[in-house]
Amino acid sequence: MSLFLTIFAGCQSRDKALTTYVLKIKKEKVRIGVLPFDNISKEPDAAKAITQVVISKILQKGVFEVVELGEINKVMRDLRMRTSVEGLDNVTLRKLGKALKTDLILWGQVDNFGETRIGQESYPAISLTIRLIHATSGKILWGSSATQTGNDSIILFDIGRVSTLNKLSQVVVGKMINSLFASRKKIVSAIETIVE
Repeated sequence: MSLFLTIFAGCQSRDKALTTYVLKIKKEKVRIGVLPFDNISKEPDAAKAITQVVISKILQKGVFEVVELGEINKVMRDLRMRTSVEGLDNVTLRKLGKALKTDLILWGQVDNFGETRIGQESYPAISLTIRLIHATSGKILWGSSATQTGNDSIILFDIGRVSTLNKLSQVVVGKMINSLFASRKKIVSAIETIVE
């Protein structure tokens, strides 16, 4: 947990009080469980695709040890969780966190994953929500929702157009994960109040 707090607080942090506090917790890389996303879109494989992109973007940051999806799926079966949002009460969250050996659970939902027509053109469209939850307390540490189409970044003459769902997924999830890391000070503060 200390590595998480240290890195999340910023490696160049000069705040000795936080650094001292962090060293008291643990000295290991922090595990994060990324639950399979829920899917309420019309595309049956949307949740699987987005979950993989989220895991990839988190791993690119090099801060977390991400729990393998196979391990998460096994624990969810053992806890009789059919979907990640179903049964995410505090008792289940604590059991999930304990079984996965993590205090951090990332959950998400895909609301839209497909094509949309704008004028005479079709563009990819994505809408999703992601939350970082503290497994022991059930407190939401961070959350983000995003809706974007492939034409949102067009400047002129199709410059900036995103033409595939895969590329749009990378862009949208990338922004959301960057937002997660930009919120690190608030997350650290929230964790501190929980741990104390």
